[in-house]
Amino acid sequence: MKIFLSITKFLSSLHLRSTFSLLIGITFVNFFLVDENLFALVSQQTGTTSLGLIGGVTRSQQNDLNALRTRANARANGISTGTLEGGWEGGVILQKRVPNSVVAFQFRPSFFYQKEKGTGGTGTIYEGSYEYGTSGYTIAALIKLYPLESNFIRLFFQAGVVWGKLTTQITESTFDVEAKGSNLGYVGGLGVEFCMLPHCLILEAGARVLFLERNIVSLAKGIPAGDSITQYEKDQELEYDHKDLQTNMSGVQTFVGYTVSF
Repeated sequence: MKIFLSITKFLSSLHLRSTFSLLIGITFVNFFLVDENLFALVSQQTGTTSLGLIGGVTRSQQNDLNALRTRANARANGISTGTLEGGWEGGVILQKRVPNSVVAFQFRPSFFYQKEKGTGGTGTIYEGSYEYGTSGYTIAALIKLYPLESNFIRLFFQAGVVWGKLTTQITESTFDVEAKGSNLGYVGGLGVEFCMLPHCLILEAGARVLFLERNIVSLAKGIPAGDSITQYEKDQELEYDHKDLQTNMSGVQTFVGYTVSF
């Protein structure tokens, strides 16, 4: 687990371009220095079906929630809650490779989570807990291409569509609200697989575009401050400044995973 977190944090600390360059560089070094079969296009795996786990970081910035947090910080003379800059994500990989080809199809459900907790407003009417967070899940369908591969390492590119559902949670002192939204988006990226068949370790980098422009209130308790949420009735759209509060599951992604072929 510690190795997994270390690799994930290292990849997420790089810019997207640097991460892509690193993955491609590792692949070509392996081809030139390790494997004599430079442009093997036919898979040498023991099976065409793969099952595994994958997880890492998605850098989803929640601008509207961060704006509410900034207002609460000023209103309560300081709160300890941080801004939402990214979240953790973990999922399952189910992949089918077309025999004797460079093409594979992948189905990937995943769970997404980000939350910041804190307190503030000590000695004022705004004293209490301040929490902002989102959690939800996605279901992605991907087409995956293996343009270069050897018996030990494989370079891949992938792209597809993704559907996501997200729950937004806000706590500001005595006010609590929860809202839900869903939408369709896109995802793509590249990576490398290090294999000792039938087992493979995956390093992956990419980006997802998935915005949720409407979030429907499912639960509300208390009364918000005057410069906070402006609409919070159940089954209505969640709003602040009389406009829809928007969330997203978009951002640069850096993942580490494991699969077994059969």
